[in-house]
Amino acid sequence: MIPINGLFIIAGVWLVIATLDFLFKRSRKSSYAEWLNNNGLSISLAHIRWHTTMFNRYFIKIGHSKPKFFLIWFYLGALFGCVTMVVSVVILCAMLYKSFTHPDQEQILQPVMPGMNMPWNQVVYYMFTLIVAGGFHEIGHAVASARENVRVNSFGVFILFIYPGAFVELHTDQLEIIQPIRRLRIFTAGVWHNFVLAMFAICCSYTLPYMLWPLYQLNNGIVVTWTNKQYSIHQTLPVGDVITGINLCPIKTSSDWYECLQNLEKSGAEGYCNTKTYVKMHNTSLPTVITNMGEPDCCNDTTSYRFCFTYHTTKYTSLIKNLKKNRFNELVRTSNEYISKFTEHACLPARHTIQSKQTCKLNNDCTELYQPMLCMKPLTSNFTKVIQIKRKNSQDILFVGNVNELLYSVAVSNYIPRYFFSLVNFPHHLNSLCMYLISISSALAILNMVPCFCLDGHQTLLILLEIYFPTSPKLRSTLGTVILMFGSLLLITNIAIACYSLVRP
Repeated sequence: MIPINGLFIIAGVWLVIATLDFLFKRSRKSSYAEWLNNNGLSISLAHIRWHTTMFNRYFIKIGHSKPKFFLIWFYLGALFGCVTMVVSVVILCAMLYKSFTHPDQEQILQPVMPGMNMPWNQVVYYMFTLIVAGGFHEIGHAVASARENVRVNSFGVFILFIYPGAFVELHTDQLEIIQPIRRLRIFTAGVWHNFVLAMFAICCSYTLPYMLWPLYQLNNGIVVTWTNKQYSIHQTLPVGDVITGINLCPIKTSSDWYECLQNLEKSGAEGYCNTKTYVKMHNTSLPTVITNMGEPDCCNDTTSYRFCFTYHTTKYTSLIKNLKKNRFNELVRTSNEYISKFTEHACLPARHTIQSKQTCKLNNDCTELYQPMLCMKPLTSNFTKVIQIKRKNSQDILFVGNVNELLYSVAVSNYIPRYFFSLVNFPHHLNSLCMYLISISSALAILNMVPCFCLDGHQTLLILLEIYFPTSPKLRSTLGTVILMFGSLLLITNIAIACYSLVRP
């Protein structure tokens, strides 16, 4: 994650833009202000806004194309908006209660700040989906307005510091004279479209394997999509390699990858069955174990070709048998120093030694009938593992290190490209966009319907009060003010708590 200094760089860019904008506007010879006005642009400190009327005819064409369909469509939106208003208040109250009763738990509502709680490499997804969700929201208002014969003045987009958005300007006088139920359909159309967009993204996420099946194969291994350049694995495991197993753990999906690594981390030292003859023929170990770069070693230069293994002699096996027969007087003698007398070491070819199809803890775990077998365990420190990464159509990789290095320095995907033009990261990008669309569009649908000043919930509440109390303007005014004050305070409090949880140590 790039440090927060990136935000200061963006602030500096905005300062330069505002300064240039001020100088050009003050210049008498410049036609800069006229150019901005002709192109629908306006610039202020940390804010750029653009609007146009070029889409108005499309809104009218869509809104009038199927009047009966859109009447039912926006009636559903009105029903959804009314229900969501109640749901949003309940959610915010529950979040506020949780914040005071369980302050250490993670907050559901969190401000998104690139460089703080969002990696900069995710900003593109966030910005794109924010524009799409916001634009779809405003298109809902525009089409509903066209359906109700309310003129759309303009449609536009803006950037406020680092957050993009969209807006639509409606003809205020026409909006005020139509019936309340028609206004309700207009003001709830935005959140209704956000809900529909979120449902569409969910469907796309679940059907993504079927849509990409012609270009990608599944359940036949996993493909490497990214490796961290700061770790040694980056040199040996390039992007695009297909992994089919770790040690003797087969891998068909990314879930298998994480499960195999987690099981490997929890398990103790794993041995590999080899014959005594093989060990004697290939052993080139030093007389004693030495320390090499913080790791125990008996090869004097442990590499991916030769590695130091340990094994127990036959006397150790007899000792274990005696203990299993409840000869507790032997327990006194089972200290590490005593057991080490039955432990030998051997420097052996690494790949060939661990290619055994049988793993073990003790020599007795090896089931070869006609040859005496030894359980060869890699000699490493407590947190180091010897991991054989099996690849499709490539030589296996022998990785020596911490399991967490593989967990956090390698990104994998279930989608294996069928053809050379099938991009490795394309399914990941699509899935990430779907996840962001679901999250952002759902949040816009819920938060916009909070009965709070300046949100869609504000106008929706006033319209509902007008429908239910048509002859009591004072009662409507009093109830509207109280509910809006409560909703605004509720939302501001939750946002303040979320911001505090973001910056607190």
